[in-house]
Amino acid sequence: MYLVTILCSCLLIQTKSLEIFPISDAKLKVGGQLTLNCTFRTNETATAEWIFSDYGYNEVKKIFAPSDDIQIFDFHINHHYAFHPVTYTCVIETTSQKLNRSMKIASLTSPRFSYKRAFFREDEAAKKMGDRAEIECKVMYSNPEPRWIWKFNNGSLPEGVRVENFSYKGIENAKSILVFPKVAQENFGSYTCRAENELGSEEDTVRLVLLNNPDKPDIEYESVLPRLKAVFIAKIET
Repeated sequence: MYLVTILCSCLLIQTKSLEIFPISDAKLKVGGQLTLNCTFRTNETATAEWIFSDYGYNEVKKIFAPSDDIQIFDFHINHHYAFHPVTYTCVIETTSQKLNRSMKIASLTSPRFSYKRAFFREDEAAKKMGDRAEIECKVMYSNPEPRWIWKFNNGSLPEGVRVENFSYKGIENAKSILVFPKVAQENFGSYTCRAENELGSEEDTVRLVLLNNPDKPDIEYESVLPRLKAVFIAKIET
């Protein structure tokens, strides 16, 4: 009888356990909403946290009672403001264990110009007619990547002018450059740069003219921006 009592007591001892399930990455449009779900199972009291991993910021914290069933710890993003990919981590901690799972959120956004440079840079300014020069159009964020459309006076580009497209880090700092192997009189006029993807578009128009100054002629780059107007002048020595 004594032996049977010992065996029954041993069977009542429950092994402490904690299991946290994988979390899939997600895509979210800038300004949109999303609910993050962290699923886990534990027979101990657990402390759950959602952490904005990029800055180590605790978004929400909650205590869960022991349960043999799968439990869900959610966090609702009301307004997604990040233009770059971000990482969130779900941390589940009991008295005996601590586990975590991370997920990445890729930000979907139409092309956005943080600032627009559509002029000859100072170190590449044409010193005289016939020099090589560039006009640059740049977006800070665009996911999916932008398609570039250039127009000259609302038509096709001048003969001999070529387009070079660049993309850094996949979605950040994409740019398109007009290359003028030899600046000529027929190159002067209005150039429109348009960056577009499935979510929208943005464009900038630049007027390239040779000012009428026989002593010290200038090249003027006037950028017509939706939120900012600016004119950039590059001196040409003759």
